[in-house]
Amino acid sequence: MYASTLLESNQSLLEPRDTYGNVRIPRLEHLSGYADDQGWIDVSDISSPVQYASLVGVPVKADLRAGNANYSIEASYLNLTCNTAQNFSYWHTQQWKENTGLVWQPRVTANITPLGDEEESKFTSFFLDTFLRFNDDARLGEEYDVPYNASWASDPLLDATRSILWGSYVPNGMMTTNCSVNYVHVEAFVDCPTSNACAVSRIRPSQKDTRSIRLTPFDVDTTASMFFALLPYATGQSTPSGESSPTSGS
Repeated sequence: MYASTLLESNQSLLEPRDTYGNVRIPRLEHLSGYADDQGWIDVSDISSPVQYASLVGVPVKADLRAGNANYSIEASYLNLTCNTAQNFSYWHTQQWKENTGLVWQPRVTANITPLGDEEESKFTSFFLDTFLRFNDDARLGEEYDVPYNASWASDPLLDATRSILWGSYVPNGMMTTNCSVNYVHVEAFVDCPTSNACAVSRIRPSQKDTRSIRLTPFDVDTTASMFFALLPYATGQSTPSGESSPTSGS
């Protein structure tokens, strides 16, 4: 599902629904329209796949017994702001330790780097990492309904913006970029003229979800460390020469 979605045509990625009929959520940051007096922004001018929050949409179901169905849904998505990419020649062990974060720095050895494990002959064309420590307080807030602002005073890092380091193989070296990430909470209005033609017609900032934009699923240590360490391998291993995978090529 993941790889096939990445390989879809550009025209398919512009559709308001994904291949499976789920509605795609537009990104507020990439819409050019003006908000009305209730904050709604029309989304009829989508012209690029990056204007959607995700390649895969949100499952919805329409009750058409009374005619056309329309309703609003709450959704959240990750918004990344990335620095200009930089190219480097291959790093040695100490350089890896100095330039990687909490996920990879403890794992680096002479035979293991974020781009591969020579001992197990496992290689990938990209890696992910982060520098801001994971917060158990954020996990407790999600699982036990503790108010998100209850821990600000005891843990100032909960008010810090998380960043994600992306590194990708390039000939004779690698390319890296650092991206700040926040969570955007929105309300999307869905129109369903038929049961298989639902689409978001307008969107606005959520009026109900008041969680901090700085807290994301990547604040849960297990989720984040597994995602950063295993996604490159789960999306297709590479050879030692590091050919591009669908993820790094996108």
